[in-house]
Amino acid sequence: MFLKKKFLPFLFLLGSIVTIISLSRSVIRTYRRESRLSNLRKEVALAEEKIKELSQKVQEQENDQFVEQQARDKLNMAKPGEKIVIVNKEQTSQEQQILGQATENLNTNLAKWHYLFFGH
Repeated sequence: MFLKKKFLPFLFLLGSIVTIISLSRSVIRTYRRESRLSNLRKEVALAEEKIKELSQKVQEQENDQFVEQQARDKLNMAKPGEKIVIVNKEQTSQEQQILGQATENLNTNLAKWHYLFFGH
């Protein structure tokens, strides 16, 4: 009888500790899962947004005008009857000085147009 009185509270205390540890582990696992789930939901939202952007970009690029513009810009293609003119953007400092002096001398609109097309 004496053993039962000492043993019963000890057994109750041991059972309580085991229950608390088990519940604590379950709570920690649940918290980690919720945190991971939240992160995954954020990733899904970002992925869906990226999908929308990419699908919009695909729709824009499937447009005939876009294809034509890319063919003109990147492949130097032209429609029949059109001529392609390539302008060299690099100019030496001497050319820039000459152009600067020449443009100062142009007074009329007609002279500016003449200079633009013929360079004299």
